[in-house]
Amino acid sequence: MDLSDSSSVSRRVQLSKVSEVERVEDRLSCLKAIFGTTIGVNESSFDWCPDGSPPSPQELLGWLWFLEPDINIKLKSQASGQLAKLMTAYDEERLDTWWQQLLEQYE
Repeated sequence: MDLSDSSSVSRRVQLSKVSEVERVEDRLSCLKAIFGTTIGVNESSFDWCPDGSPPSPQELLGWLWFLEPDINIKLKSQASGQLAKLMTAYDEERLDTWWQQLLEQYE
């Protein structure tokens, strides 16, 4: 997928279509720390409301990862900065360490 073109990406996704729904709050709060409020939460769906127009490739990748945390390795390899660190920490179940490192940047 070309991360510079978000035109084919759904901006509203039903909760039933989101993977690992039991950890959705973890992903939502982490992405909010990186990108701000770019994901809206509804009773039975999520809305992607990126800041930029067009959205940055990292914002798009964050949205795709939010929906499907075990996304294609090729896509994951395009993550950079905090998003790349987040994806690794999530996979390794080390979000507490990721949060601590993020907070230390602001001290």
